[in-house]
Amino acid sequence: MKITYDALSGSRMTTTIWHNNEVHSLRSGETLDLPVKHGDTVSFRVGKLNRRQAIPFQDVNGSFAIRANRQLQMIYFTALLLLVLGLWVIKLPSNEIAIGIVFALIGYEAVNYFIGYRAVPLHHR
Repeated sequence: MKITYDALSGSRMTTTIWHNNEVHSLRSGETLDLPVKHGDTVSFRVGKLNRRQAIPFQDVNGSFAIRANRQLQMIYFTALLLLVLGLWVIKLPSNEIAIGIVFALIGYEAVNYFIGYRAVPLHHR
């Protein structure tokens, strides 16, 4: 099994991969070849503040890329923009706008902990 870590924004952040409790580390752009068999457990965690997630593989020769959840990031930035515009339109003081942004950031980080990164299967032709 090949696992590639694609981090476009955080090149210093590493991902930790567990294969049957054997620990491996990857930096951005690196690829890891694991000799997996059916019944093995493979999981990963990006950075220190994310949840450990299993990679559900069906083919021992499969290829996966660990990537940031772009959909989550786009939803967050759109919601943040709408929040700031909405608070500005109803003429709230700037400190209340800042409080709204802080709560939005806390909510984003909480959701990012669970679904911030994905193991995406790569299909080669």
